Amino acid sequence: HMGASKFYGVPWLDAVTRPLYSFIDNSAGVCQAEWVPQHHNSHHLTPNDSDKDYDVQSPSPVLRVHKTQRLQWFHKYQHLYAPVAFTLNGFALGMGRKPLKWVAAWLVTLWVLPAISHGWAALFWSGALLSFVGWFITYLFQVSHNHKALGPRPTTAELPVEKFVRDNIHESISWGGYMSGLLFGGINYQIEHHLAPALAPTLYHYLAVEVQRICREHSIPYVREDTALDAVTSYH
Repeated sequence: HMGASKFYGVPWLDAVTRPLYSFIDNSAGVCQAEWVPQHHNSHHLTPNDSDKDYDVQSPSPVLRVHKTQRLQWFHKYQHLYAPVAFTLNGFALGMGRKPLKWVAAWLVTLWVLPAISHGWAALFWSGALLSFVGWFITYLFQVSHNHKALGPRPTTAELPVEKFVRDNIHESISWGGYMSGLLFGGINYQIEHHLAPALAPTLYHYLAVEVQRICREHSIPYVREDTALDAVTSYH
């Protein structure tokens, strides 16, 4: 998600860990072949665009996260059932759109081998782990782009790069501080991440000061919450 910054810059260490990261990403996470079109080309280029952003389209119709999506009777309760629905994403990551070999790798490493080694009880713990991972990761992404203060976007004519910058600031929020960035891989600085996705996550805290200054100078709303709890509360 952070581009090359997930590796260490030490040739021998990168050579050892790169295959491991690749295996984890492809089996337990989103397959790399799908991640680029779904996330980089869709979400990062057109955040919160209901016609183009995969992250807006994928929760529908279970969750309504954009005003253009059809309103169903059960959406009145989505603030209550959303946390439960999020747990399913841990399983969806393993069984998503990916080559069969990666689905098989996910089944073997997280279900078959634990059951063989530790019995049927291991399946419960695998399910609990995946439920937590799905709940946790989905919250991190959902609070970043669903906030009452986001939008509307300006309609004035702009250069493409200016529109890109404004759209990503208008449709993202940042929360927390340096320690949150250190613990969560910088995903809490979502505005800064969208502006510079390949930057080392620990630098977002320092970049945020300059981004906020530029936003004030150009009258661009910069949405920020103090803590993760504040971000989750605003989301609901």
